[in-house]
Amino acid sequence: MTKATDSYDRTQPTQPFWNRKVYEYHAIDEINVKVE
Repeated sequence: MTKATDSYDRTQPTQPFWNRKVYEYHAIDEINVKVE
């Protein structure tokens, strides 16, 4: 999973939340990686 942290040590929430303009996505995202 990926999670952003800013310079004030604030991190993204684990669950996305709805916002009025519906154009921002502020949740932790899961990425599948296959290593061979």
